[in-house]
Amino acid sequence: MREKQFTPIVIQHNDEFIDLVSTMSNWETFAWDTETKSVKDKTIVGFSVSKPPYRKGYYIALGHDTDEPQVSLKLFKKKIRGILEDPKTIQIGHNVKFDNMVMYLLDIFPCGHEDDLTYGCKIMHDTMVMSWIMNVGKVDDNGAPIGNGLKERCLEDIGFEMVNMRTLIAETKKELGLRKNPTIDKIKISKLGPYAAADAVGTGRLQEYLEEKLKKYPILHRQYHNFEVRFSRVLNAMEIAGYRVNKRYLIESADKFKAMEEMARIDADRYASRNLDLFSSKDMTKFLFDEVGLPVIKVSKKTGAPSLDAKTLLLLDSRYGSMEKKYGTLIKVLPLTVKARNYRKMKATYCDGVVRGLDENNRVHTTFNRGGARTGRLSSSGPNLENLPNEESTPISIRQGFIPDIGKLLNILDYSQL
Repeated sequence: MREKQFTPIVIQHNDEFIDLVSTMSNWETFAWDTETKSVKDKTIVGFSVSKPPYRKGYYIALGHDTDEPQVSLKLFKKKIRGILEDPKTIQIGHNVKFDNMVMYLLDIFPCGHEDDLTYGCKIMHDTMVMSWIMNVGKVDDNGAPIGNGLKERCLEDIGFEMVNMRTLIAETKKELGLRKNPTIDKIKISKLGPYAAADAVGTGRLQEYLEEKLKKYPILHRQYHNFEVRFSRVLNAMEIAGYRVNKRYLIESADKFKAMEEMARIDADRYASRNLDLFSSKDMTKFLFDEVGLPVIKVSKKTGAPSLDAKTLLLLDSRYGSMEKKYGTLIKVLPLTVKARNYRKMKATYCDGVVRGLDENNRVHTTFNRGGARTGRLSSSGPNLENLPNEESTPISIRQGFIPDIGKLLNILDYSQL
């Protein structure tokens, strides 16, 4: 187990950065990480890096909103590109696809792109993927799945304790007298610097530990080096390329879903002979179980009250939604509630949500999660493009909003068809 201590070195001036880059040009292996405003806003705030034996961690301040001196972003892009795109280097990260996307926004490609998967560094290790293939399907002493987060793994695997970002955010919120949590760029460089430097140091140390552990399991070792490392480049290129979207179609579809939701609400009020809040669990629980008289099929574990979550509502509709003879016209409110909630979900998730995430070329960049499903399959988030509603489940086609590039075809395949 490595020594727990390290020396954080914060770079805030251009000349210091130039000196560091000159040194880095001779590095064959190094771990790096980025700090961004938030998970959703990938505007870079800082860059951290460390090399074996991972006793020093460097933090380059780039985008802090704190009135402190920091390195020119233009200079950083110019100088770091040659380092990160060097084909002789072996680089290490944790959830590297996120950091590669941050670099892509700066027009830097450390790990290939859609036109050339081999472009960039020689190898890019991902300690999150290494941890995942070692721990998939395993649970801790409490029966919960073993996590693959950097700080959790560093603490449990190598005894390297790191500061939690929530602590820095809480301290900054208090210092600035804010009501809401600040974005990361509001944190002072003197505080974020050592935190970020530890990320790079911890990532490097964790990779060395996991590599030795993987060697004890030849099949997993081969899987990681022969498949997972290469597959990361494919996913990275897919995320960078994104998917072309018909923005106008989704905006028009959003308006249609809103109108359909309103019509469902009006019809529900007419059958109930009063105004109902179809989206209030409290109001609808009282109406459906007390007034209509539907049987309770699920109760809340916390309160013991009748449950009306999405699955329960669908089950009630499938069983009793058409029983007008037994429950009278009041029962017609039930399928209308299901429809109204579905229309709102379609609008918010697959219309408004996708449109908000479009880049200047009307492309959406989802994130493919390697350990996002217990089955080991990929999952997709931000937005979820693996569970787009099919043509039968919604009156307006969501899938028609996703279109192929000119001269290409867009195929839709289900896992059961492969």
